[in-house]
This record gives sequence, structure tokens and C-alpha cells, in this order.
Amino acid sequence: MYLPADVRDRPDVMRACADRDLGRFFNLIKNLTDGPAQFTASHIGRRCGLTPSRVADYIMGKHGRVSVEVIERVADGLRVPGAYFGLGPRPWEASGQHDAPSSQPARMPGIQQGDQPPQSHLAAMDAFRVQDRRIGGGHFYRAVADYLGQHIGPQLAIGGDLAIFSAAAGLNEMAGWMAHDAGRDPLAERHFKHALALSQTAKKPEHSAGIYASMSHLALQAGDAHRAVELARTGQQTARRGLPQPVLTARLFAMEARGLAELGDRHATAQGLASADKALGLTSSGEVSEWLSPFDEASLAIEVAHCMRKIGQRAAALRTAERAVALRDAERARSRAFGLILTAQLLVENRDPEGACAVGRAVIGNTVAPGSARVITLLDDLRTALVPYQSSRVVSDFLTLLSREQQSRRWLMAGLAVPDDEGRMPNHADPRGHDAG
Repeated sequence: MYLPADVRDRPDVMRACADRDLGRFFNLIKNLTDGPAQFTASHIGRRCGLTPSRVADYIMGKHGRVSVEVIERVADGLRVPGAYFGLGPRPWEASGQHDAPSSQPARMPGIQQGDQPPQSHLAAMDAFRVQDRRIGGGHFYRAVADYLGQHIGPQLAIGGDLAIFSAAAGLNEMAGWMAHDAGRDPLAERHFKHALALSQTAKKPEHSAGIYASMSHLALQAGDAHRAVELARTGQQTARRGLPQPVLTARLFAMEARGLAELGDRHATAQGLASADKALGLTSSGEVSEWLSPFDEASLAIEVAHCMRKIGQRAAALRTAERAVALRDAERARSRAFGLILTAQLLVENRDPEGACAVGRAVIGNTVAPGSARVITLLDDLRTALVPYQSSRVVSDFLTLLSREQQSRRWLMAGLAVPDDEGRMPNHADPRGHDAG
């Protein structure tokens, strides 16, 4: 008997998985099941290859750090998707064996389907965010899409409180970012557009403004700097109609500056970055909506570094990128990877290829189970930049390591359940069809 979906997909259970807190996880599933279907310590132990006493010890907090090997046994024994625990896809996931206990839409105990309060959706999104930051959006896109279909869709269908439209907007924006991270930008754009329409229905200008910032980022990635600037400025105008959100204002100014840097307008870029820095300094005086994508000092530092690099201030860009990495918590593995790769690229441009290799090794060591096509693409760019220096033994050895690592990352990405640009699910038998690099 596998863990039922209505228990597995509860926000509190998902959060325990994200934290890798087996004591809390075991205690929750034991208390949320009853009768013949109860997950007792003995049943959990049999399924996961643990003794009942060891399961009890976890519940009572007698075990500290949990090994990855034990986490894998729990995920496999109870058929909890690997992404819930910050792992890569488990071998049984591609075969669909985990779908048997998930045939019915997940329900929150004591709450009828379609009647969940916005607070429960916010808790779910927080759990999704934790996993997304650790291992990349590709691993968890399907879970968010399923949640939208099972929990949000029925509530939207019957109308109800405008708060559900805010929840739908926030989760669609998150799904868009996950699709972008998996290399599915057309799918990401569709999610962002849907999120924008939902936020407008919810009459939350600040939410709409945040989505404009996401769309501006996507336009930058597509190489359309003019559109990126236009979207960021539309977001600024929209934000003024809502509640003061200094963090959002800072993000929008930073996105405008990124676009202006791409267009070569050094003066306007500097003005935009100054405005972003000023707004971020006002965060204590304004509200921060939990539905909005987060933006902090490390986020701004990485945007500043990108701008400086683009306008030719490479030494300053390198210092700022290093500062961004220092500010970023280790739990934010993907964000740290972006900062480290940018640092490595700047080291190459500042004539220190061997230093770049040392940073590149840190990226490989710190992102064990990535679900990010963007990380793969950026590492490919770093490899291209280092090729002219491969006469160096240090560089040559790193390029060999990177080539091997990139191949394994592509195979891992090939197993992700993220639709292609036409909305079709991938055929896992042919990973070459999903080379996001």
C-alpha cells in the first residue's frame, strides 16, 4: 500500500518532505491515516526497509541528520516522487507506478473539494517554492500543474471569492517560471499571460505588476530588449495603482535597467539601478505580498552584475557577482548556481580562466540534482568561453569533467514530465528529443 495522494499532497506533508524532516513526515502520515489503511510505524518500516523502532526514533526526534540513502528508501517505499524530497526522478516514476494511489484528486481532510481557503493554497505554493529553489523547476512542474487542475480549477469554475483568483494567478506564475527553467519558454509565456488575466480579475494591481516583471525577464531571455523595457515600465505604472510594494518596485526598476543595458544606454541603466537600490532600501516601510515572486539584496546584486557586464564594466561586475553569491543562502542552490556561473564567466573575461574553472567545479559540486535547463545552457556557454584556454592543464581537466557532467544532466532533464511547446508530454524513451542545452 502506497501513500494516498490526499495525504501526500497536503501542504504540511509536502513541507515536511521539502525539509527532509522524516520525524515530522512520519508523524503526519501516521496521524492522517486510520483503520486498516493507517501508516503505523510497522507499516512504514516494512515499506521503507526500516525497523519499527527506528521509525519511532525519527518521530521522537532521536535521529539528527538523515542520509540521502534513507531518504531514497522512504521515497521509493511509499511512492513519493523524488522531487518532493529534493531528489531527482526515481526509477519507478517514468513507468507511472506512482499513479495508482493518485487516481482521485487530492483533498484536504475536512474540506470539500473546491472549498479550500486561500491560506492552504499559499502554504502549498511555499512548499513548491522550497523544492523549486533547491533542485530546479523542471522536477516539480507537473506537481504544480496537477495542483492547479485538482484544487484551483474547481474553485475557479464555481466563481467565489476573488482571493481564489489571486491564488490561481500566483500558482500560474510559478508554473510559468518552472516551465522557463525547464527550457519551455512558449509554455512559460502562456502561463504568465493566464496569470496576468487572473490577477486582473482579482483586482490586485500589485500582482499584475509582478507578472509584468516576469514577462519582462522572459522577453530578455528571448533577446527582445525593447519589449523587456516596455513590460517593466508597464509594470511600474500598474504597481502605482496597488498597495505600496517596495520589493516589487525594486524588481521592476532592475528589469528595466537590464533591458536598457542590453540596448547600450549606460546613463539610463545607472538611473534604473539607482532607483532599484533606493526602492529595496524601503522594504521595511511597505508590505510584501506572499503571492509575489521574491526579490532581495542578492537578487538585485545579480541583476546589477549583469548590467555592468553588458555595459563593459567587467571588474565591477565581477565584484558584484561575487557579492551576490556571498549573500545567497546555500539552500537556494539554483540561484547560487546562476551567480557562480556568472562569476566564472566574468573571471574568463577578466583573463583568469583557471579561477573560472575553480568556480565551475563549485557549481558542479553544489547542484547535485538539477532540473534546470537554464543551468545546462549557461554551463555550455562557460565551456565555449574556456575552449580557447584548453592548453592549460587545469582548464583541460575541467572541460573533461564538465562534458561528462553535462551529459548526465541532459539525461536527467530527459526524464522530466514537462510538456513541449505544443503541450505534448515527453516520450521518456528518447532523451535526445529533450536536449534543453
